[in-house]
Amino acid sequence: MILEELKLRNFLSHKKTDIKFEPGTTLIVGHNGAGKSSILDGIYFALFKECDRGNLDELIYRGTRTLKVELKFRVGSKEFLAIRERKKGQTTEGRLIEITSGNRKVLATTTSSTTSIIEDIMGLSQDLFKNAIYIQQGEIDALVEKGNRAARKRLMSKLLGLDNLENAYNNMKQVNDHFKEKYDILKGEIKKIPELKQKLDEEKKRKTKTEEEIENLKKEVEALEKSHEKNEIKKEEWEKKKEQYQLLDSSLKNYKRELADREEEIKKLTKDLKEIKEAEKELAKIEPEIERLEPLLAANKKAIELKNLSIELAAEKEKLQEIQKNEKIITETEKAHKRYLEIATNLEEYAESAEKLSKSEGEYESKKTRKEEIEQKLVSRKKELENITSQIEKLGIVIDKTVEKTAKLLRERSTKLKEEIQELQEHLGKKQSAGGKVSGTIQAIEENISKLKKADNTCPLCDSELTPEHKNEILEKEQEELNKLKKRMAKLDKEKGEIEKELTQTEEKLTQLQNIVKPEAFVERAEEITSLEKEIDKLEKRIMALKEDVLHLEAIKKKRTRLAQESSELKEDYEQYLAAETTLETVNKKEVLKEVTTLEKKKNTITKDLQETLEKVKIKQNDIEEKLSQLHELKEKRTRYSTIIEKEEEVEKGLENKKQQRKEITKKITDSEKKLAKLTFTAEDYQTIINQFKSSQESLQNKRIKLQEKKTLLKELDRHIKDYQEQVQELQEEKEEYEQLGKFISLLNKVRRYYSKDGIQNRLREKAKPQIEYYTRRIFQDFNMRFTGIKLTKDYSIILQSNGEKFDIDLISGGERIAAALALRIGIAMALAGEELELIMLDEPTIHLDPQRREDLVNILIQMRNIPQVLVVSHDEELREAADKLLTVELENGISKVKK
Repeated sequence: MILEELKLRNFLSHKKTDIKFEPGTTLIVGHNGAGKSSILDGIYFALFKECDRGNLDELIYRGTRTLKVELKFRVGSKEFLAIRERKKGQTTEGRLIEITSGNRKVLATTTSSTTSIIEDIMGLSQDLFKNAIYIQQGEIDALVEKGNRAARKRLMSKLLGLDNLENAYNNMKQVNDHFKEKYDILKGEIKKIPELKQKLDEEKKRKTKTEEEIENLKKEVEALEKSHEKNEIKKEEWEKKKEQYQLLDSSLKNYKRELADREEEIKKLTKDLKEIKEAEKELAKIEPEIERLEPLLAANKKAIELKNLSIELAAEKEKLQEIQKNEKIITETEKAHKRYLEIATNLEEYAESAEKLSKSEGEYESKKTRKEEIEQKLVSRKKELENITSQIEKLGIVIDKTVEKTAKLLRERSTKLKEEIQELQEHLGKKQSAGGKVSGTIQAIEENISKLKKADNTCPLCDSELTPEHKNEILEKEQEELNKLKKRMAKLDKEKGEIEKELTQTEEKLTQLQNIVKPEAFVERAEEITSLEKEIDKLEKRIMALKEDVLHLEAIKKKRTRLAQESSELKEDYEQYLAAETTLETVNKKEVLKEVTTLEKKKNTITKDLQETLEKVKIKQNDIEEKLSQLHELKEKRTRYSTIIEKEEEVEKGLENKKQQRKEITKKITDSEKKLAKLTFTAEDYQTIINQFKSSQESLQNKRIKLQEKKTLLKELDRHIKDYQEQVQELQEEKEEYEQLGKFISLLNKVRRYYSKDGIQNRLREKAKPQIEYYTRRIFQDFNMRFTGIKLTKDYSIILQSNGEKFDIDLISGGERIAAALALRIGIAMALAGEELELIMLDEPTIHLDPQRREDLVNILIQMRNIPQVLVVSHDEELREAADKLLTVELENGISKVKK
């Protein structure tokens, strides 16, 4: 398989990236986070729709909703194009196209079929591709790390796919435990069968007994129903008697109440007739007196009219006096009224002038205040600028005559200090990173030494047999390596201290410069001072122009104050004049005089007529009201007596009618008493019949309830019998399942043993070792290495062969270990993918490698010409020498850019 072209659209940090691949070694370099490894992720995603970066939606470039990846590749003589597209929140779409002589043939249009056909074309599954073709970060280092056989064993198992078998072995224990748990549960359940059968027999016996009890109760109920029916007939007969008795008794009581009502009504009518006779006598007595006092009504009207005329005449005379009074006021206040109006006109004129000039006064005060504020601000800004200038000179910066040049000097000095800080921080970061790696290695070696010291017969690093000689040999090598690393760590700590000291001094200089003033602020202060001086000059000119208007306004204010005082003194006379004038305008003096004369004549006429009427009835004027009251009372009595007398005939007829009704009701009472005497009904006999009925009813009801309870119990027993029968049937079925499950668990245990380390894992490992050793020997020849063979032991030790001698990989030089590890890794790939391996992808192969090992890896990659296409992703530009083609990835504004 040879890669030809990759197109990334909105994939991770790649907005739009097109890469054409060529045979040979292609190196993809760039800083961490630039998007180098994303290219390998894109290849893997195009082939298999997978990516080891969590949620697939996170692959979509931020701010967009769709990604697209296209990969053109060749297998043999055929060319293919794999396309993957994904929209956020939706599934990934896939297509596979075969390209022949420019013509395109669609092979797959779904995600799953695309992946399946690609695997068929390559002859590699997804897992096999990842283990054979795609060499990931840390794999080479894991193969060469001294003494860490356990890590080497884990990596080899993963690459050979043995870890999946181990996972299957472990997972099958959970499956086995699940079925074993169910087996134990069923075992406990089927023990319940005898107990359930016994309960079933007991319930059947209870059912037979209950059925017998139900038959007996039915007979008893039938006998009670006949007895109760007789009692019910008697009860109905006596209830009819009771109804007749109650009806007659109720009628008798009503008749007696009606008789009492008639007696009361006769008594009242007799009393009313007596009152009528007395009223006729009283009416004859008061008629002559009413006739004598009747003329007083006309006299009283004249007296009221005379009183009203007197009130009206007094009001008219009061009006006349008011007119005369207001005429006098107008005469006295006319001069003051005229002067008040003159002052009002003058004040209005002055107010208009003052309003115009008051704007100038406000502006005058505002400008004076503003000038004082700016003068204070100017003094403050000049002091600030002098202070800044003094501090700049202390830093050794020469102040130029122009502010702009001084600001430029400050900016240049600040930029230079920032650049020095950045360089020191980068240098310090590299030292800290190197120190962290060394510290981690020291910790790992110390843990290995501690484990080895405590170990007895098994090596804790590789799980192999541990002899005393082998233990001492490993301890000496580990201690030697530990001592070297501690010396290197001490050197790194010293170098970090020197860099940190220089960094602190530089940062203090920058802080001191920034604390004084920023260049922009320095220019801003100088320009602000110039601006403030110009504004003060402008304000002074305007203040002088406004001062004349302010003096004129003060003179007007004095005149207005004097006139306002005089107006206040005249205001009372002015208001009296207006009030008198207004009053005189509303009345006519001649008409008032005429009305007074007319009312006096009318009053004299009425007075004369009233005196003549009083003399006729021989009553004084002061006694009119008393006699009128007496006349009113007599008339009310006459009205009341007349009303009573009018009812005389009606009362006499009513009295006769009520007496006749009394006679009829008395006869009805006598008839009802005779009928009651004929009825043979007593309350005691009736209650006895009712009690007999209730007793028989209660007995019948109790028997029926008992019968129903037995029927309910019978249904309950039927349900219990059915439940027990179903439970027994279920348990019989579970017994069969229990027996089958026992056989299945036995089979699972056999299958699990087959997947164990000593089963198929061991056989696959033994089968793969000769192929790996064979292909690795061929790679040794291609690399022109001195080794002629390789042997993998059971404990994953790597033994190298050269001219009949054997070497442990942990004991050879670092360069030879890197070469051997890379040869072994490629040998594993060829054993998995086949002899004709055309493509290898290495992701950060130099990670965890020291500078010397990185240099050795470069030399080895130069010799890798037997593999047609090699893709290497690394942040180390030292690998440039091994590349036929170089691609540089840079991150610009969050977007990855690929440059040749």
